[in-house]
Amino acid sequence: MKKILQISAVLMFCITFAASAQIEGTWETTDEKTKEKKSHVKIYKTQSGKYAGQVVKILREAKKNALCKDCDGDRKGKPVQDLIIIIGLQTDGKEWSGGRILDPENGKEYKCKAWMGSDNNTLNIRGFVGMSLMGRSQVWKRVK
Repeated sequence: MKKILQISAVLMFCITFAASAQIEGTWETTDEKTKEKKSHVKIYKTQSGKYAGQVVKILREAKKNALCKDCDGDRKGKPVQDLIIIIGLQTDGKEWSGGRILDPENGKEYKCKAWMGSDNNTLNIRGFVGMSLMGRSQVWKRVK
């Protein structure tokens, strides 16, 4: 019985670790309306154990030097390139939630949750106000 409990504990740890690691990497964002590729966002685990996302590449030539004009605080007027737009995501093994996401085009910050698509190469990101029903989703593709 003791051995079964130990094996179960190890398996649960491995499953949770595997799910957490899936979100890490670089993701390509796309404009929902125009379907134009916008940027690459690198999601990484922070020292606190939560996940953050940083714009590492702007794909639209006209936006390469864009500034976050409408952002608040220390992000106001900063280049969108290298801007941290996701903070505080935590995993429960199936999805990531509890974070915040910034829309650099309007400077607004939203609650955020994320979950993997049908494979490890798509990530669903949902930004919302209040309840998750009041928001919008994007599908990001993993950059290989």
